Amino acid sequence: MPLLIAFVAGTLCVRTAGVLDKPAGHRLAFRNLFAFNEPPPPPKVEKPPVLPTVAVASHLQPFVAQPPAAPPFPYRYIGTFGPRDNAFAVFAGEGEVINARVGDAIAERFHLRQIGLESVDLSWGGPSDLRVPLGR
Repeated sequence: MPLLIAFVAGTLCVRTAGVLDKPAGHRLAFRNLFAFNEPPPPPKVEKPPVLPTVAVASHLQPFVAQPPAAPPFPYRYIGTFGPRDNAFAVFAGEGEVINARVGDAIAERFHLRQIGLESVDLSWGGPSDLRVPLGR
């Protein structure tokens, strides 16, 4: 590649011939050690727009009907009397005292199912028994 050397107005200029005739990608890089060139700014990266998120329930639990609660028992269990194999439970309330053995009906809605040491179990027509502790 031929060099072009010229002395213009007291300055020595050196240039390679044909450099400017080539496309920009094929030109030789120019470098001056004594000049400060700022690097080009980094290219701007456009972020994609943020789409709004929609909350979706991932697991819906099916509706489970709660079993009905036992009705309030109108009497208070005050104790057990008699031998263990033939015991009877005593209830007090509404101004009366009721003695009942296993299988007897109490207040027309409850049936005595079991007599324990500190409680009695009553059935009331619902899915579970009602346990009445001693003194309540």
